[in-house]
Amino acid sequence: MANNDGSNSPKSATIDQSLDAGIGSPAWAQIRIDAGSPVGRDNYQVRTAAAPDGHIYGAFYRRKASVTGGYNADVVVVRDDNWGKTGTPFVVLVDSVTSAPGENVVASTRVSDTFGSDSTLGYDWWGGDLYLTVDQRDASRVYISYSDSQPGMDRTIHLRRSTTSGQTWGPDLLTVPGAKNAAIAINSQGKIAYLYQSLPGATGSKRWQTHLRRSASGTTWDDVMLSDFPADGPNAPAGNRILGDYLNLAAVGKNFYGVFSAYNHLDFAAFPAGITWQRNKTAASVTPKRFLALDNVTTVAASIDPFFFRTTEIDPSADFWIRDWTDSAAVHDRGNEPSVRANFFSTSDVWNERTNDPLAFDANDRPQSHDPQPAAMGHNYAFTRVARAAGTTAVDVTLRYLYSDGGVGVNYVSAGPPATLHFNVGETEKTVAAGSGYVWELPSGASNHVCLAVELSAPGDPIISPSLVGRAPGWPTTDLLVVNDNNKAQRNMQVFGFGGMSTAMTMYAIVHNAATVTRDMTVGVRLDRRSADLLKGSTLSVLGARGEKFKTNTRIAVTNNSVVKLDKMTPGENRWIELVYTPPPNVKDPAQIELHELVNGVAINGYTFLATPMPLPQAIEETLFQHAAVFHRLGELHGLDVARTHAKLALELAQKRATDAYPRFLVERTAEVAQVTEEMLKRGGGADAVGTLAMAKQLAQMAKAGQRVTERAQPLHRALLAKLDAMATMIQKSEGDVADIPQNVRWQIEVFKKSREVADRSTAFLGALDRGSAGVDAFRDLVKSLLPIYQDAAKNERTGSARKALEALERAKSLAALQHAHRELLLALTASP
Repeated sequence: MANNDGSNSPKSATIDQSLDAGIGSPAWAQIRIDAGSPVGRDNYQVRTAAAPDGHIYGAFYRRKASVTGGYNADVVVVRDDNWGKTGTPFVVLVDSVTSAPGENVVASTRVSDTFGSDSTLGYDWWGGDLYLTVDQRDASRVYISYSDSQPGMDRTIHLRRSTTSGQTWGPDLLTVPGAKNAAIAINSQGKIAYLYQSLPGATGSKRWQTHLRRSASGTTWDDVMLSDFPADGPNAPAGNRILGDYLNLAAVGKNFYGVFSAYNHLDFAAFPAGITWQRNKTAASVTPKRFLALDNVTTVAASIDPFFFRTTEIDPSADFWIRDWTDSAAVHDRGNEPSVRANFFSTSDVWNERTNDPLAFDANDRPQSHDPQPAAMGHNYAFTRVARAAGTTAVDVTLRYLYSDGGVGVNYVSAGPPATLHFNVGETEKTVAAGSGYVWELPSGASNHVCLAVELSAPGDPIISPSLVGRAPGWPTTDLLVVNDNNKAQRNMQVFGFGGMSTAMTMYAIVHNAATVTRDMTVGVRLDRRSADLLKGSTLSVLGARGEKFKTNTRIAVTNNSVVKLDKMTPGENRWIELVYTPPPNVKDPAQIELHELVNGVAINGYTFLATPMPLPQAIEETLFQHAAVFHRLGELHGLDVARTHAKLALELAQKRATDAYPRFLVERTAEVAQVTEEMLKRGGGADAVGTLAMAKQLAQMAKAGQRVTERAQPLHRALLAKLDAMATMIQKSEGDVADIPQNVRWQIEVFKKSREVADRSTAFLGALDRGSAGVDAFRDLVKSLLPIYQDAAKNERTGSARKALEALERAKSLAALQHAHRELLLALTASP
């Protein structure tokens, strides 16, 4: 909260801050944000603006000298990058010209200081009129409005923008002479709104006007006049300080909401954009028009009143969304931007089926998603339920499906070309119908533990750029790609079904550093009360890229709000989180564990484990399907015929629902499971920190003993499949990952920041990928075109790592191998002094 604390003159610009505002009597700290040398005291206006990723900005006027009618002052912006929690907050910015604390938006400008006694100024307050806001989609985009008054000129407001987190500022986007009371808002699509009040006209015919200006980019602006009334002359309101400084503006989703003061004298012409009065008044046919008291008889004099307005930035029939969450048919996401739930990925309206049928929703009106299957086992079908605000027109919407490996921070790839969903007149909600599901395939050798996403575009309602293609929600900057855009949805959830005895089960999720810098990652755990009770005794562990365990923070108890720290994660690095859960005896309810990647305490993406008790025959059927999927994968990755045979047999049993044959399958086949496991580990270098082989042998021994094999073995069998799938993914990703190619390209722009050619070619590649006009195959040509630049850089790297990576780059045959070698090159060049 901004405060000009006169008791601390001359450095009176202050931010009052509490980090515990949710409690009844929060503790407050006063942070002095002017570390310079003001004269007298800082000017009256102090402003703050906060982004959801922890960036907080402050703005104030630093007075330098008194001048006629005001002060010579600098307009200063300060910034903190971690919620103001550091020991010395708001000291990040240093002026690029003077090296003084804080960045000067403008230096040595003349700030007026008039308190309502000047007729030429409409008998009103005229001061600094300072306003500050930050784009909630991108904390590096900051807007400021300030006022100055040069000799012989009107008081003037200026709107400026920084795209560098306040370190540099562009020229005026708007310059409005004779204006005051500015406010700025940015909507979910990045549209700018600027609200102010101006005083045009000559003495005797001056008028107070309220303007709302809007622009998609800051270049071309509209102008809506909201109010217009006399400031002097016989019909003007009497008295001084007519308007004061009572005005504000906010964006909620795509629309803008605001309030301003104006002369309320029942004159429709004074409100050119239209007006609705909510007060008693004479009938429209009666003149003169008068306001009436509660008795509907007594005249009420005209007055200065607050007026509220709301804009509609998109036709309701064109305003589409996909639910992020559903609790019931009555309680669900209504298209809010940003979403009101941090968990936007467990019950969203995008899902996968293994048949071309969306299937019936459950009792809570939620679709029931099923893990995808390898192409050899059949097609996958993606479905979406779409809603819109009104149904007055027929519209075609475009649906673009994407998927990623299961975990947090994992980059998405396109599932194929977009599909179309048609809305007829009158339709406000529609589900992709049976027979029309989006057909997509898992690549050969891919895991079937994936996250599924969809992006919706309609005429006048595109997605908020950028697309998820080649990105994870929250990166490359800590944007909230899905939370802020109701045209995007994703489902990140692994359902682990069990129906036997209480045996420890194991589940895995990838943790991927989607940033282009080495950083410490934090993964937070969220549990509801019921799940917290069920998960007592459960643990989370951190595993390295090949399963090696790290010495620090390797295991924690699963409790609500517990956190896992992953230190010094390099760009594109993968580690794994292992969940070990032993369900209580006779448990009836599922246990849900949410993992959230946290940046400055804000959840930017996540993944859910759902350990679900089910009837034993259903659990066996699901386990046989998963056995088929995992062993088909192992057969494709490592050329193991015995694994392919396993996959075929398990799939036949699952499709026939021959659960009575499951004990025999275990007795006859689990010895081969151990053999396949040994072969996979051998081909992957032998590392087995997850205990895959030990569990495979345990399952074989259990099957051989033959006592209560089904009840005891099913949960163990399912846990073994999770370990095999995780190990296969660890081995596969250690050899490269096509999904990370766009991240590599963004990273190389920073590594070669002095090269215009790298920047231009890389930006063109990313733009084509985002538009869908090119695929990741174009990475080969990009690397080839930049090879001379790579070679020059490798010559100057002292350890030889860059030259070794460059040799691998030139030898690489597959896209995955090319990505791996390219990443190794960037790592070597980043580490080089």
